Amino acid sequence: MAVAATGCGSRSASAPPGSGSACGHYRKDVRVSVHSQTIEAEKVVTPAARGRGLGGRPCIGANRGMLWAYALPVHISFWMKDMRFPIDIVWIGPDHRVVWLERNLEPSTYPKTFTNYGDAALYVLELKAGRAKSLGLKLGTRVAFR
Repeated sequence: MAVAATGCGSRSASAPPGSGSACGHYRKDVRVSVHSQTIEAEKVVTPAARGRGLGGRPCIGANRGMLWAYALPVHISFWMKDMRFPIDIVWIGPDHRVVWLERNLEPSTYPKTFTNYGDAALYVLELKAGRAKSLGLKLGTRVAFR
């Protein structure tokens, strides 16, 4: 599975029309709330999207994310294949609490994989590198979805 995220500025002249960002278009399928802050996340729903993840995208904004949801709690591995920027990966359990975190994963770590070695996760959230820290995420932090 590919994963990715990094900082982007505001919309540039080379950004696609209507994208609102130099990072291109990100769907806003679900709102992820941590404490009083909100992340607009694109939900991964197709097998092709699961295989691609954030790979190949130029960046991800600070208030954007990618959310993976599973049918049953799992120990799932991610890698940085085709990634262009570093990200944080947050594994979230069925009770919506953080069960594992990996911070500032660089594209150069590919083909190494990163797995939630704590409890099994029902969700995985990929964020811009450094965002997990600025959101105050740590093991046991509650994460809400809307």
